[in-house]
Amino acid sequence: MNLNNIKNLLRAYFIENWKRDFIWTFIMMAAITFLMAIMMNIHTIYPTIAIVFVIMLFIFPERVFNSLYGNSKSIHYLMIPATNSEKVVANMFLVNLYAPFFLLLSVFIGYSLGFLALKWYGLPYLGDYMSHFKYINLGKKIFLLYMLLSVMFFGCIYFRRRATLSTVGMALLAFVVIGVLAVLTLWANAHLTLHTGLSDIAYSFPSSVSPNETPKNGEEIINIILRSLVIVFFYAMSFLRLKETEA
Repeated sequence: MNLNNIKNLLRAYFIENWKRDFIWTFIMMAAITFLMAIMMNIHTIYPTIAIVFVIMLFIFPERVFNSLYGNSKSIHYLMIPATNSEKVVANMFLVNLYAPFFLLLSVFIGYSLGFLALKWYGLPYLGDYMSHFKYINLGKKIFLLYMLLSVMFFGCIYFRRRATLSTVGMALLAFVVIGVLAVLTLWANAHLTLHTGLSDIAYSFPSSVSPNETPKNGEEIINIILRSLVIVFFYAMSFLRLKETEA
């Protein structure tokens, strides 16, 4: 893997796309955050902003792999003097570091401008600027976010048309299938394996951990390991899929 090739791929991307990213992604994210801050309750905008942030982040892989959509553009992209590994690594940098950093920066700028506007307007009970950041807690969700992002990354290589919508649709279908299989398994366990008269006994599932409880370290470690394996799996599949596309 040649680092110079990766630098050249990144340089080519920024030369061709920096205006589009700046205007249609980062400025738009800042503007949406600003409008929400001044039009909604500034203390409770975090869930809505988080949803917009995730949507903007999840559509970014399709932009990165836009050159794969269309015969002429695809041939040009695949003929670039760089290996498949170098192309995937360059795009992983764009999707996993470049886009999240500048989207978060855009949220910070839009939120700060909104706070200053409300402060200038003299809104009562606004509170201190730093007090609002206590509502932002991405630490526990970071692995889940990057796991889902790896799925979107692979889907935008695998599908050639409407890659984002196709990936989301297939993911929802997979969840539905898994849910149906889980329900059928529970039903079969209740009605086929238990003794007569016991099948009507209601199942009781442990409730989720309340916010005031600390999850077990073992469960957290298992979740991190499983999500990390999913991330590695989908990026490995991305390497293979791009190689297959070139062939």
